[in-house]
Amino acid sequence: MDRGGASTLAEPRPSATLSLSRFAAWLLSAHNEGLSLKHAGVCQDMTRPLSDYLIASSHNSYLTGHQLRSESSADMYRRQLLMGYRCVELDCWDGADGEPEITHGHTLCTRIKFAEAVAALADSGFVTSPYPLILSLEMHCCWEQQVKIAAILKTVLGERL
Repeated sequence: MDRGGASTLAEPRPSATLSLSRFAAWLLSAHNEGLSLKHAGVCQDMTRPLSDYLIASSHNSYLTGHQLRSESSADMYRRQLLMGYRCVELDCWDGADGEPEITHGHTLCTRIKFAEAVAALADSGFVTSPYPLILSLEMHCCWEQQVKIAAILKTVLGERL
């Protein structure tokens, strides 16, 4: 001990760092005020043109992780919409069975059916917000599958289009 009575050995200090996984968990938790639904009320003039607003949007919305090798999942659309996103991306590609699919083309990412993704949009698209849902369709489909995409959108979303 030194003359002041304090130990000369350094006591372990709590870590001042946060791991990537803990940070990601915090971002998606209720402790992140930015995602809190208590702020979801209308606090501005909602009569302006759409281009006047900042819109929570997502790129490669269907991916669960790495953009070159991860799983694709319709549940990612549900999660993002329930978190308040209003613009999601659907990368549309020809399905081998004639049904359009969502994937990050020319990568190792898995595929999901376009209809499955649109069902997720219909389920969760207007739960947290009555405002428009913007679908960014990145189209890589042949004409026949584009016609199927239009039919799926009309059938599943109906009057919400």
